[in-house]
Amino acid sequence: MIVDTLTHVWESPGQLGGCVLPQGPRDPRTDKPISADPVNHFECQGPVNVSMVLAFTSDLLEAHVPNRLVAEYVRSHPDRLIGIASIDPTRADALEELELAVSTLGLKGVAVSPAGQGFHPMNTRAQEIYQRVVQLDLPLIIYQGPAPAPQARLEFAEPMLLDELLRDFPDLRVILGGLGSPWIHQTLTLMSKHPNLLANMRGIIRGPWQTYNALLTAQEFGVIDRLLFASDFPYTTPATCIEMLYSLHQIVKGTNLPAIPREMLRGIVERDTLRLLRLETPGGGRGESPSPADSPAVQTEIGS
Repeated sequence: MIVDTLTHVWESPGQLGGCVLPQGPRDPRTDKPISADPVNHFECQGPVNVSMVLAFTSDLLEAHVPNRLVAEYVRSHPDRLIGIASIDPTRADALEELELAVSTLGLKGVAVSPAGQGFHPMNTRAQEIYQRVVQLDLPLIIYQGPAPAPQARLEFAEPMLLDELLRDFPDLRVILGGLGSPWIHQTLTLMSKHPNLLANMRGIIRGPWQTYNALLTAQEFGVIDRLLFASDFPYTTPATCIEMLYSLHQIVKGTNLPAIPREMLRGIVERDTLRLLRLETPGGGRGESPSPADSPAVQTEIGS
């Protein structure tokens, strides 16, 4: 099963507030950036069986992609989508919003963004969120927001700040977005220390050399089996990211550099992510989308 652990929807880019929209893929039919509206999101999932869809709320950035929007979209395709609530720990009503998102809206995970929401990862209110997430047995995604923003607090984004969190909440299942880029080595070091820390490949897949070096280090540290696939839609599409991963061996062709074993690349794409996160398969069964490893484009890449 292929699980995309990080995708976005919004009704309007204005919901992103102070975030700066980077150049994403363009629709070949219109030559306009691919839209993140729910209809287009679903059409672009392609080879993915299950997509995790994140809301995003930040008082700091004046961003508001509401949990309710994500919940309504997920209900329209319950066999293919998993909704993740955005909780801003700086808000006085953060715990109440978390309870509403889980008990009423039916969302299956929680996302926070220390940089994008402007809080130290061990902020007292943030710790209250973590404690409740553990009690609810949900995964926690730590994410820096859907796009760069001048107001974001990068001093709160360094992965090493999570060491105390992971020590104090050893039962918390954490996914760190984008391998903690640009602090990838910090992230891999933390992963070698904390077995409940996972990381997704959001964003870095677009840089083949960075991805290659990250995977070599992950292999050396023995944590490559906790790296998860993520497209970061709409900034890239799942199909594009899968093909980029499977063609990674091209970067070392004709050199003495070691290749990333094919099975390790396949493992990232087809990881049993829902089992790792202790999440139920949407709809109680496997989606019907084909594995990308069976698609002609990917077969060509693997065989070349």
